[in-house]
Amino acid sequence: MKEWWEANKKPIADASMDLLRLVVLAVIPYAIDRVAGLNLPIEVLVAITVGLKWLDKFLHKYGKENEVEELIKGLTRF
Repeated sequence: MKEWWEANKKPIADASMDLLRLVVLAVIPYAIDRVAGLNLPIEVLVAITVGLKWLDKFLHKYGKENEVEELIKGLTRF
């Protein structure tokens, strides 16, 4: 079991970080919707989350290609 863990630790950590990023991005539109009392349909909240995920990935790729340290971590900063 220890050998399996050592061989798969990085992929598991990477996948977990990606899931955590998505959760953080999903909470933002949900919290704004609830605090502002907008009662937006779930489809709109999902669309906003997808847009934030795209922006996060874009900032990350742009930061890496142009060596802009502040943008490499994207919106979520981890």
